[in-house]
Amino acid sequence: MLFTIDARLDQRPSSLTVYHSLSGRPVMRLQEEELNEMLESGDICLQELTSNDSQTLHNLAWELLLFQSAAHTRHSSLSSFEA
Repeated sequence: MLFTIDARLDQRPSSLTVYHSLSGRPVMRLQEEELNEMLESGDICLQELTSNDSQTLHNLAWELLLFQSAAHTRHSSLSSFEA
């Protein structure tokens, strides 16, 4: 698996970090507010986070990275209209 997901849901503040497995570097981090929003909206499913199936976790990591990329692109294109 190319990514590792570290979800700390039982701690306050809760967080979720996606790490690149080979380098160990974090590639995405969700803090409590954004993480809770994604859980409440169904973008992240607790069942997927607690899965032992590597394919499920692999797909979740890719979905999270794509979601972050889309949100960043959307934010960047919106800010260009503010000027």
